[in-house]
Amino acid sequence: MHKSVTKHFPIYFTHTIRKELGELYAAASIADLAIAMVLFFEPIYFVTVLKWSVTQTLLFFAGVYFFYILLVPLGALAASKKGYGHSLLYSIPFQIGYWLMLFVLPGNMVWAPLAALFFALQKSFFWPAFHADLARYSDKDQRARESSVAWSLIQLTFIIGPFVGGFISNNFGVRALLLVSSAVYFTMFIPVFVGERKSEREAYRFKDTLSYYKRFPKEALAHMGFGEELILYVAWPVFIFTLVPNFFNFGILIAATTLLATLVMLYSGKLSDRGEGRLVLRLGVVFSALAWLGRPLIRGLVSVASIDAILRIGQSLLYIPITAYFYNKANQEKILAYAVFFEQTLSIGKLSAALLGALLYEMTGSFGAIFALAAVFSCLFILLPRRAQKLLSGNILK
Repeated sequence: MHKSVTKHFPIYFTHTIRKELGELYAAASIADLAIAMVLFFEPIYFVTVLKWSVTQTLLFFAGVYFFYILLVPLGALAASKKGYGHSLLYSIPFQIGYWLMLFVLPGNMVWAPLAALFFALQKSFFWPAFHADLARYSDKDQRARESSVAWSLIQLTFIIGPFVGGFISNNFGVRALLLVSSAVYFTMFIPVFVGERKSEREAYRFKDTLSYYKRFPKEALAHMGFGEELILYVAWPVFIFTLVPNFFNFGILIAATTLLATLVMLYSGKLSDRGEGRLVLRLGVVFSALAWLGRPLIRGLVSVASIDAILRIGQSLLYIPITAYFYNKANQEKILAYAVFFEQTLSIGKLSAALLGALLYEMTGSFGAIFALAAVFSCLFILLPRRAQKLLSGNILK
């Protein structure tokens, strides 16, 4: 029997979580703190320092997800042969390499395709292992809460990260921030290997992933709703920065709205475990779509903060039932194969959002067109088939 992390979250959880899950929480928190410090400033870096257009920035991230769709099976293969912890470790040099390439990009644009490739490789080694780890060691009776804590810890780093990132960027520049984030990400290896783990190796074959495209086509379409997330992390920060052109103030705004969304995320995890996943999912779709379509109402800082808060609440409401369903489903299938299916299909959504967003912006020069596109992508989540929505309500695993 797996050892448990005793007395963690005694009120929120119905019983204790496993030691391996606690280690994953710690590793993910470190990695995502580093990423959160720089994530929202990356597209601003492209636009302000590299002088890229919004179209060029979107096309860069289209390249990232094109490579990722191709390479994520290799990451799953590494996790299957070396174990989840080792695969997480392999992501470190590629994440640091990506940021170092961004550091040298001014005057050396030849590095841009390689930077996109490195970012895709980081994702390939990190995400299949992360998903498989959480799916394997989470408890089916409180899986939505355990996944919501994982994502809420990530959200917590997205409260601290933008604040720290804004301070460093404002005082020392975004290039200094890239170096600091690299140093923080490097320490992610520590919690992964603090305890001894049993063998986590499992067979992975890409043909198993391909079979899910035939078996679960509606899930594939629903996962493409994550295209909204690409617009949130790429186009939305650039738009906000045009209204709040100060790195520190920008970071404070993102941190404040993320704090509110994190509280909603924790509560939505409890609701999903109580059988209210379908309701949470539908509310998330409504919140997200209305927030994106509410962009014309933005006139100043208060309205920017309000729309940003609604967007992040909508994300919280959407992602917890979706990911809880994913981890339940992964445990019914071959975990790594289903994780690759999930990551590939959501990346197809992000690639599509980046390409369509670039085309719309090139044609209209309007952020409004891109945000309307994001509203459309957020509505794709509702396409989860009826059987999946029953699983969100806890009716299949009981």
